[in-house]
Amino acid sequence: MINKYWVFGSKPYEDYLNHPLLGGPQRLLFFAAGLIGISAFLMLVPKGRYFFSNWGRNTLTVYLLHGFLVKGLRALDFDFEISSVEVLLLFIGSMLLTAALSSKKVGRWIVRGKRVLQPSL
Repeated sequence: MINKYWVFGSKPYEDYLNHPLLGGPQRLLFFAAGLIGISAFLMLVPKGRYFFSNWGRNTLTVYLLHGFLVKGLRALDFDFEISSVEVLLLFIGSMLLTAALSSKKVGRWIVRGKRVLQPSL
């Protein structure tokens, strides 16, 4: 049985020592699979400029800001089942959130915040 946390690469090495002969090769196999997955993803990255190019330019900003929303929703501690329509709505909502957080207006807000937080030299 494969533990889902093995794939994240965050499982401690001592957990692999339950099966000393298989632990190292198993970890190596998961790292190789991850490297293949990353390579496959990078092959899909477009070379030209498209409507979503600005989203990619602001990826770090989006990644850092979405954490506040995720942590806030986790704090509410909802426990519910999601239907297929709700999954679709969640996907659409996440796309809208990505577009909003990568917008020029939020980018200007971040730049202004950086200026305020940086000490004067």
